[in-house]
Amino acid sequence: MEAAFARDAARPASNSKPFGLAALAGASSPKRNSEDFDAGGRLWLLTAMSDASRIKVSLFRSSENVRAFAAGEVIFREGEPGVEMFVVRQGSVSLSIAGRVLTSLEADETFGEMALIDQAPRSATATAATPCEVVPIDRKRFLFLVQQTPNFALTMLQILAQRLRTMDAVRAQ
Repeated sequence: MEAAFARDAARPASNSKPFGLAALAGASSPKRNSEDFDAGGRLWLLTAMSDASRIKVSLFRSSENVRAFAAGEVIFREGEPGVEMFVVRQGSVSLSIAGRVLTSLEADETFGEMALIDQAPRSATATAATPCEVVPIDRKRFLFLVQQTPNFALTMLQILAQRLRTMDAVRAQ
């Protein structure tokens, strides 16, 4: 299974089991309250799946706040201040340090979250490997998700742990 979060009540992820607010959204006669909606009044649907190789977050798939980048275009540079993280909506993004590509991310994978957690400058450069669309998530929304959705927080910890292990492996080479 892969780690994913979606808020599109009309299209829940297949072979995933809803939990928390998603259980309410998937009920035949749902009982909903104000905590079940985001600031724009849209219903949250959170589903979780896990995958040992890649952790994916299907977050804000239907978001209207999307940024498009051409292949080769820099999304952010190592050393810049970071005020938002991103979820790849389509296409792929490469992460590199000092010009060395570490990984390539695909749809539903996140990047840039470290800067939201420690408020330090970017630790890597993100470049569109192909034409891509990304959904930005600012610090306020990130903190809301971490505080209100423990499974989102756990997924972010899993992503950070996976990235640390990748960096350890790169350094060992």
